[in-house]
Amino acid sequence: MSHSSDKDDSSSGSFHTARSGESFFTARSIPEPTLDISNALSAGLNDKQQDVSFVFVVNEIKVEDHHLHGDQSSNTMPPKVKSAYGPETVGRVFRFTNGTVQPEPRYYWHRPGQGQVGRIGRMIWHEEKDGNQTKMVPTHFIPIPQYKTTTVFDCGSSHPCVFTESDMTATDLQSGPWPEKKLWPLAFKKEGDGVSRVVRGGAKQAAGSDASWVGTLVPEIYKNQEEDAKPSQGLGGDLGPLLGLMALSEPAGRGDDAFKYHWQHCQWKGRRQASLPSDKPIRGVVVHIALDRDEALSQNWDNLRDFEKNGIAVIG
Repeated sequence: MSHSSDKDDSSSGSFHTARSGESFFTARSIPEPTLDISNALSAGLNDKQQDVSFVFVVNEIKVEDHHLHGDQSSNTMPPKVKSAYGPETVGRVFRFTNGTVQPEPRYYWHRPGQGQVGRIGRMIWHEEKDGNQTKMVPTHFIPIPQYKTTTVFDCGSSHPCVFTESDMTATDLQSGPWPEKKLWPLAFKKEGDGVSRVVRGGAKQAAGSDASWVGTLVPEIYKNQEEDAKPSQGLGGDLGPLLGLMALSEPAGRGDDAFKYHWQHCQWKGRRQASLPSDKPIRGVVVHIALDRDEALSQNWDNLRDFEKNGIAVIG
């Protein structure tokens, strides 16, 4: 006798055979429904920011040193081809809900093979009898709608954060469409209210003075030096680089600690590592953000877009 089920595994929010870039089974991937946001109803700004939910995973990637190259100023930069990246260390899947961050055991990370595109989704398990033993065997992987994927690097003091809007372990940098074929340095759109928003191409310093996250999440070089700057009110903008920075602030292999312990209620309590190890000139992570299949996808998409544009991910 056997049956299938949506089995939760509370010990892991990711499909951990992917840590070596391969799967322990060949699952039939079920296509996701088409996400149509063209007719989404717009809600008030406050309503949107009070109803923001998404799931995410941050995987640390191995950068093969012999593929590193220098920029025009001889600074060490990440490789541009996917073959230059080794197996990933898979993180746990987390959920952000209106400022609360917690593990999400219902979803897994699954990458069919190294160099292939991975997704967050739900695993369907099949119960099999083997004599007196019962075991659960995974048979289907159902991906949930992807919101965005971002690769983020810490290249040391010269480039403490560069990012691109793609999974560089699955796509060569030069082959992607604009803006995915470019590495962008961390920059901010400076709001008049003292909120700094991570954007592609902007100011190289925080919008306000005495930002709580300067020195703890980003290096001091991003500190606002203007004498008449308003007090910082927080950090927002593109969530891909933000989540990547949080993971990279932790010691290598412990990126999940950022989301277990250090980012709650839109407050950052972590402490950035002083520098990269001398034998590791570059660290990199891939951030995957997805939306629930079971929720109102159009509204959820709009709410998350609005949160990036108008919300605050880190207060202070």
